[in-house]
Amino acid sequence: MNDGDSMLHPPWPAPAGAVPFGADDHARSGFDLAHLLGRLPPGLRTVYRASESLVRSTSRDEVLDLLLRTFPRLLRATQSTVALGDGVRLHMHRVPDPAPHVDAPRLVPLDAAHPVAAVARTGREWFLTVEEHDELPGETKPLVAAPGTRAWWMLPLVDDGGRPVGAWTLGFRAPRPPAAETRAAVREVTRMAGHALDRTGATQPYLDFVEAFRAGTSFEHPGAVPGIESAVRHRPAHEAADLGGDWYDVFALHGDLVVLAVGDVQGHGPEAAPMMSRLRTLLRAYAVDYRDPGMVLTRVNDFLDRFPTPVHATCLLAYLDTGTGEVVAASAGHPPLMVAAAHGVEVLEHPGDTLPLGVAGGQRYVSTRFALAPGGILALSTDGLLEGPDIDLDAGIARLARDLSGDVSVPLDDLAGAMFTHADHTGHRDDATLLLARRDRITS
Repeated sequence: MNDGDSMLHPPWPAPAGAVPFGADDHARSGFDLAHLLGRLPPGLRTVYRASESLVRSTSRDEVLDLLLRTFPRLLRATQSTVALGDGVRLHMHRVPDPAPHVDAPRLVPLDAAHPVAAVARTGREWFLTVEEHDELPGETKPLVAAPGTRAWWMLPLVDDGGRPVGAWTLGFRAPRPPAAETRAAVREVTRMAGHALDRTGATQPYLDFVEAFRAGTSFEHPGAVPGIESAVRHRPAHEAADLGGDWYDVFALHGDLVVLAVGDVQGHGPEAAPMMSRLRTLLRAYAVDYRDPGMVLTRVNDFLDRFPTPVHATCLLAYLDTGTGEVVAASAGHPPLMVAAAHGVEVLEHPGDTLPLGVAGGQRYVSTRFALAPGGILALSTDGLLEGPDIDLDAGIARLARDLSGDVSVPLDDLAGAMFTHADHTGHRDDATLLLARRDRITS
C-alpha cells in the first residue's frame, strides 16, 4: 500500500511572473510586516490584521473558528478543514459539513494513505487539483470537494517545538497556486495557528476519551417515532471535543406514549460528559417503570443522593400520549417547556422552585398535565440557547416564544434551524440544544 509520503509532489511550478515556490519563498516569510502591509492589496491586509486574533486566542475553539470560518472567508476559500492529531489519528473539523450521503470520516489514521495525513506526518505542504486527486492510486478518494472547489492547499500546523500537530486544508476555485503574496500571508497565519493550538491545547488529553465515549453516546437525529414529527439542533461549547453536558432523548414506550427529554449538566466539555451519559441512562431506566415524569425525576435524584456525584444537572421531561394528546411534564430546575398551537404560544411554568438533580436528597418533583391539539408543537431547550452576557433568561424565553408564534404547520426542521440561530447571539458560546416535537394531525 502507498504510505502517503510518495504521493507528495515537488514544489509547485510557478505561474509566469510569480515568485517561485520553494526555499526562497519560505525565506520571504521572515518579512517586515509593517513594510509588507503597505504594499499588499486591501484583502490581504485584512488577513494579516485578523491574524492578531490568533495571538489573543485563549481556547482551541477560538482557533478552530478562525481557521474554519474567518480566514477562509477573507481568502475567498470554498472550504476549510482543520485536522488535529493525537499521535495516532487526525480529528477532522470541516466547514462546510459534507452532505449526509458523502463518506467523510471524522477520524483518519495518521499513517493512512491520505493527503492530509501525509502533510501532517511530513510537515510538507501539498497543492492538489481535483483532477490530480482523482488520479491518486486506490479506490477511495479521500478529499471531498465543496461546491466550486477545483484545488486544495494543505499546510502543516506546527507547534512551538517544531512538531507537527495537524494540518489545515483550504479549497480554492482556481486550479493553480495562489499568488506569492497570498502564499506568504497564509503561511504566516498557519505558523501562528500552530503556535496558538499548542498554547491552548490543554484539552488535548481528553480527545481519546471523547472519541471512545462518543461511541456509546453519539447524538443522531431521533429515529421515526409513531405519532410525532421531531427536529433537533445540538451544539457543544467545545467544538474540538465535539461533546458536552447537554443531552436530549426521544423514544417510544408502550402504547402511544412518547418520552421527550432535554438536560443540561453543570459545566461543559469532556468533564461533563460522564454525568450526561449517566443521567440519560437513568432516565430511560426509570421511564420504563413510571408513567409520571415527576416520579422519574424524583427517583433519579434519589439515586444521585445515594451515590453522590460532584456535579448536578437540570432536566425537562415530558410524556406525550399521541392518541389522546395528553402531555405530562416535569422539570428539575430547567428552562420552561413551550407549547405552540394554532391559538398561540404558552410558556409552561412548572409548580414550585425545583432544584437541579443531584443537589439535595428528599426532593419531590411534581408533574403538570395539559392537552396538545393535533399539529401542536412542544419545544424543549437548554439555557445555552436562551441566555448569556448579552441577554437574560426571561428575554431569551420571550425571543424563542416569538419564533413559535407563527404558522405551526411550517416544516419543523426549518423552524428548528431558524430558532437555533439565537445560540450565536447570547454573547458567549455554551452547550446549546433545541428539541421540537409536533403531534401528528391524523390520530388513531
